[in-house]
Order: sequence, then structure tokens, then C-alpha cells
Amino acid sequence: MDPIRAIAPILALASFALVAARGLLMQSGAANTLKDALIAMFLGLIAGTICAAIVRSVVDEHNKEYARANPVRPIGWVEPDQQITEADVMEQSGLVGAGASSGVGANPSTTSKKM
Repeated sequence: MDPIRAIAPILALASFALVAARGLLMQSGAANTLKDALIAMFLGLIAGTICAAIVRSVVDEHNKEYARANPVRPIGWVEPDQQITEADVMEQSGLVGAGASSGVGANPSTTSKKM
């Protein structure tokens, strides 16, 4: 779920709760308190929608700048000015390791002569 979508309803419910609590503390009539709370909820929903739109545009702009600054490169990507050596290729392919001293891909059990 997109957390930015939650801004408007949260602000609307908070506005409703605050105005309803104020009405209860001031001992206003139920109809008057409910009317004020519903108006506050509607205004909170509008304000939350505007805030969510602003936050969405800021986040989208940040993501675009980040993507421009940090492009995703495929595996094995080499910068144009970088030279590739055979050792680099072998290291990336996993051929360099424990068996490197006996030869690449050499298996001692298959290279020994059978009698």
C-alpha cells in the first residue's frame, strides 16, 4: 500500500476527533457538536488531499533525481574508460577459487590415470 494515500483520511479523522472532543468538553449539544465535527472532517479531507498531492510530487521528483544520478546497470557492466582483464572475467564468472592452482575446471578425480 502506498503510505501517501493515508494522509487525507488520517487528517480527516483527526480533525473529526479533535472537534468532537472539543464539543464534548464544552458540553455543547449533540447535534451542534456532530455538525461541527462533520464539517471539520470534510475540511480535513480536503486539506489532506492537498498535502498528499504535494508530498507525492516531492517524492516523485526525488525518485527521478535519484534514478538519474544512480542508473541501474546490467551485470557485467564496464565503464567505457575501464579495461577488462582475463582475471576480471574469471573472477566474475566464479572460475577463480580453490581449484585455481590445479587449472581452471580441473577435477583431480577425473584427471588421474586409471589402472
